[in-house]
Amino acid sequence: MKIALDPFMHRHLSLEALPSKVAELGYDWIELSPRGDFLEWFKAPRVFPDR
Repeated sequence: MKIALDPFMHRHLSLEALPSKVAELGYDWIELSPRGDFLEWFKAPRVFPDR
């Protein structure tokens, strides 16, 4: 089993600084959480009256 860190609580760090922070905390793996500079949250389709 691999234990990964979900870096959401460190979202203030840049994507480049994140791996060193994860290693500093003792983790070997990072779960890629949605974040604006890498992967946006899923945007659900919206219903419009004309559709």
